[in-house]
Amino acid sequence: MEKYIITLAFIAILHYPFQCFVRSLKSLLAARAMNLPIFWMPILQDGVLWQLTKRFYRPLISQLPLRLRQSEWFDLWYPDWRFVAKHELHKKYGDVFLVVSPGSLSIEVADAELAAEIITRSKYDFVKPNWPYSLLNIFGENVVSSGGATWRRHRKATASQFGSTIHKQVWRKSLILGQELLSMWTNHGATISTVPNISLDLEFLVLRVILSVGFGVTVQLNRKTHESDPPNVGGISSFAAAMEQVITNLTKLLVFPDGILKYGPSSWRSVHGSATWVRTFLENLIWTETRKQKQSLTFTGHYQEASNMLTGLVRQGICHSESQKYREKQDLLSDEEVMGNMFILAFAGTNSTADSLKYSLILMALHPDIQQWLIQDIDTAIDYDEDAANPLEWREEILLPKLIAPYCMETLRHYPPLTAINKSTGRKSQIVTLHGSPFVIPEDVNVNISLNALHHNPRYWGENALVYQPHNWDIRCKCDWPEGMDKDKDAQETLDITSRAPPVRSPVKGSYLPFSDGARGCLGKRFSQVEFVAIVTMIFRHYRIELAVGESESWEDARCRTQAILNDSASSPTLSLQRPVPLQFVRRGH
Repeated sequence: MEKYIITLAFIAILHYPFQCFVRSLKSLLAARAMNLPIFWMPILQDGVLWQLTKRFYRPLISQLPLRLRQSEWFDLWYPDWRFVAKHELHKKYGDVFLVVSPGSLSIEVADAELAAEIITRSKYDFVKPNWPYSLLNIFGENVVSSGGATWRRHRKATASQFGSTIHKQVWRKSLILGQELLSMWTNHGATISTVPNISLDLEFLVLRVILSVGFGVTVQLNRKTHESDPPNVGGISSFAAAMEQVITNLTKLLVFPDGILKYGPSSWRSVHGSATWVRTFLENLIWTETRKQKQSLTFTGHYQEASNMLTGLVRQGICHSESQKYREKQDLLSDEEVMGNMFILAFAGTNSTADSLKYSLILMALHPDIQQWLIQDIDTAIDYDEDAANPLEWREEILLPKLIAPYCMETLRHYPPLTAINKSTGRKSQIVTLHGSPFVIPEDVNVNISLNALHHNPRYWGENALVYQPHNWDIRCKCDWPEGMDKDKDAQETLDITSRAPPVRSPVKGSYLPFSDGARGCLGKRFSQVEFVAIVTMIFRHYRIELAVGESESWEDARCRTQAILNDSASSPTLSLQRPVPLQFVRRGH
């Protein structure tokens, strides 16, 4: 009996590596037929097992000998390798190469022409792979995770919520809440104030804007607890903390059933509790808004006027319980789909905008000369108005085009929210144009548009692509970007509102994709840009930002420490800082 058990155990142990070998061989044969450079990986990086364990591997891998860590193989093994390697691997293997791993064949793209074609092709040609987007379905299908006809229904329902009225609310609310946060950071106007960690405060600020404009929930700022209790909703501090835990444990929530999480280790129970709290919070908001709309319809004969994005989404699903046929005809959303889209708004809006703000403030502290240029641009734009002392009178249409191109766009070039845009050929092969000739990508091949490689490709950004250079976006400044990058016509039309706004260079199509592009481009792009500019303007109109230099270090030491923290950024799931950077706020004029 023992002999049989040992034999079975031996077979079981050998089964997985043998299966990996067979799958790798199959992928390798398919790759060779494509006649592109091939990079072989012994693990499936996009697999569930790797996603669950990569946070444990990261510190271990960083302790390996330097010679091993400098090898090409290490570049792809390391979590967030695209952010770390940027364009380095493509220098050797070309702007398009293949990655072969057990059961997977992927194309890494850093070619702008091919990237633009893939992004703008029909959504039925290059589809979103089930993984990792299925992670975003934990509260309901939504506009980001869905595809096909379902996606069209979600797109129609959600796109209509991002209009000029909402953006005006975002501008006003961001200025008000940004002023509150700045006052808290600087102890109500102190000349010099040190903030040990800007991350949590910025995340909470952005979440407050989204909750106010998106969900109609007013949240008061309290530095000690970040706590407020809207009626019938519950503590917002609990929601903010729960959202953070849910976002960092999306893989675990998708893979393990509620029963396992609920009765597992304490950390698992905590994740389950956070997910339950987020669901309860969103359900209460939907229930309250639905009741208000139905009561208004009953007593007045029409729906209540939309004052936030939630109202619009609820209207899209309010007929769901009355008639399934009518819902399908009118492209309405179910309550669960409304909840799924609310989660995406809170998740994507908070993470991407807050992270962009963090990186921008730190980069300004690292580059005092660029910060001074930013301050001059802000002063020029604000002083254009007579009532410059009143922040609520600052004009979005002047400040937005003046600051978005050089500062927001350059920050996102170096630190995009996602390191790659993931696509797949699905069940049929696709013909694309590569280097001027037709090229066939077989079925079931993952196509990864590497944003960090694209954004640092010398072909499109010059030999100094790794350097933070906001002024290169101004067409009046000399730079080493390739010739032919003419003024962005769309941007120029906006900039013509005032002659004080600079003409902007337009990147080569497909070389700059922090918000993706095409039909599935980011719906909240303008929302995020408006919020970014309002908060940055509020801060630098009154203060300069410097690195907080420790007692035993020089400014150069602080600069190296800060740059190391930036370089150690990781996806969780969007690219973000893993350690705090203390900053010093110095009132202008002192």
